Amino acid sequence: MAFGGGFELMRDGDKEGLWTLMEQGIRVQAYTQHVPWLATLLYKLPGMGKAAHKLINFVITQSAARIQRGMPTTGKDLSSHLLDEGSPNPEPLDFDDYCSDAFLALVAGSDTTATVLGCTFFYLLREESVFERLRVEIDASFPFSEGKHPHDDISRLAMLPLLSAVINEALRLQPPVPTGLQRAPEAGSGGRIAHGSFIPEDTGVYIPPYVIHRDERYFSPDPERFWPKRWLSTEKGTALEQAAFIPFSTGPMNCVGKSLALMELRVVVATLVQQFDMRFEDGWDQSKWEEKLEDYFVFAKGQLPVVLKLRT
Repeated sequence: MAFGGGFELMRDGDKEGLWTLMEQGIRVQAYTQHVPWLATLLYKLPGMGKAAHKLINFVITQSAARIQRGMPTTGKDLSSHLLDEGSPNPEPLDFDDYCSDAFLALVAGSDTTATVLGCTFFYLLREESVFERLRVEIDASFPFSEGKHPHDDISRLAMLPLLSAVINEALRLQPPVPTGLQRAPEAGSGGRIAHGSFIPEDTGVYIPPYVIHRDERYFSPDPERFWPKRWLSTEKGTALEQAAFIPFSTGPMNCVGKSLALMELRVVVATLVQQFDMRFEDGWDQSKWEEKLEDYFVFAKGQLPVVLKLRT
């Protein structure tokens, strides 16, 4: 979607180590975003930031190759818009800005979706009754016995209440960008007052979704629990503050890929739940999954060993 073609990791495996490179490369930047001037120093030291350098060089190489290839014959990709291809008087981004946006698209469009899918199936397999109810809901709209498939009508997936509730609950408990992004009053503004506190201009402020999503004032009862019913319940004593649900950030600078991400999640979750019987690998310690989730802007993840069998 970003460069007019895929890397085919599912088909060929990660032969070039791209996934490992991406997870390692983002770690350095998770630290330097807090102390930006440190990045320049670290990247000049031998051996420091090696993975980040390789990841950046990979993006630069892919970006240059995409410019050379031109717009795909199959239609516009993200780069087509960034480069203003097809316009009578194109005004493309300069190369550095294009590479910066391409880097963001690479990380935000792959690692984040993988995190949500991993967490969704971790919770579904831990809560077998939810898995079974979800399968019943999917089969009601796409009868498995008749060979119907969730991708037959993607728009209908958005109308399945439990499917949306399951995905929302996974996003609530483990938002793929757990700390969120910095926001700051712009230079020259003189600063801003937020909830009675003065924030000087150019001062970065975080509103971490991970913390907000587990606040019992907004999500109760039991905000630490995977409970999709909270998105469907009208029971007295149930708190569900939609404005506090910000896995894609909020406002004019929220995630541009939100609709695409939700569509991908619905299709993949519905397809796997309908088509496969699955369980955790025998002997696997379930506590390891959440223990291995580490915040480096996006989540670094451990293994999720699952045994799959085609449903009959």
